Amino acid sequence: MPAFFLYMISVVIPVFNNAAQLPKLIPELHMVFSELNIPFEVILVDDASKDTSLDVCKQLARELKFVKSIALSHNVGQHKAIFKGLQKTKGDKVLIMDADGQDSPAVIHELYQNAINDIDAVLVVRQNRKSKLADRISSFLFYFVWSLLGQKKAKAHASNFGLYSKSLIDAILSTNLPPYSMQLIALKLNAPLKYINAEHRESATSAYNLKKRWELAVKIFYLYAYKSLRRLLLIGIVFILVANSILVRFLLKGYANLKWPMVDAFLISIFMLLGAMFLFLFFSCYRVKKHNLQID
Repeated sequence: MPAFFLYMISVVIPVFNNAAQLPKLIPELHMVFSELNIPFEVILVDDASKDTSLDVCKQLARELKFVKSIALSHNVGQHKAIFKGLQKTKGDKVLIMDADGQDSPAVIHELYQNAINDIDAVLVVRQNRKSKLADRISSFLFYFVWSLLGQKKAKAHASNFGLYSKSLIDAILSTNLPPYSMQLIALKLNAPLKYINAEHRESATSAYNLKKRWELAVKIFYLYAYKSLRRLLLIGIVFILVANSILVRFLLKGYANLKWPMVDAFLISIFMLLGAMFLFLFFSCYRVKKHNLQID
């Protein structure tokens, strides 16, 4: 049993087209908190869903005293929806989880047991991810670039699913910026955190395509690693210079005089591509305007 007494845990759940999942998720949450014997509230934030999710949220709020429903007038995205929910929390601890079935309420037991007094965040690391190959590759590349920027080591499969102290939530709310990554925020603020492993459940729906993942990555790099972004420029320039040096040799010696001309051609292509990608990422990050990210 943890060394602290919780008066209440607030559960914040962003909702977007999850009408089919909510009727199953809420009873699961009720069962878990009944087993733990902890007062709790569930805050459902409907992000202008296109299905009947809002109707389901309102019905659950009418039928269950511990459920609150927030309806956003237009789609603002998952992380801004989470922020809107955090603003309404009353608990001493805050649990953030998805509504699409990825996050199992049964894991809350372990989150609670690990949330000792000096820990501001207990995060779930998803094991055996059911994500698409493209999503796993993009995640790997994101954390690879994150390490190149000299930032604190982060776990690639850590999710926002976790239990957080009220002090950390208050710090996030004071910025008026969306919590794009609770793990990276905690690292940025030097907040004590722990990780637990949990099996990843396959999501019935996913709103993230590669374009949205790219946009999210750019925002995260801008917000949490702004001072290190010049490294991207330097790395990009180095790759371009290396590609050009190989190209000059290729042109001076001629195709017929090179021992492995195809290797040279391959290296030129790879270094030019990598250089262009790093430069594009650098300029994309610097185009971000902080006031556009802030909550309305």
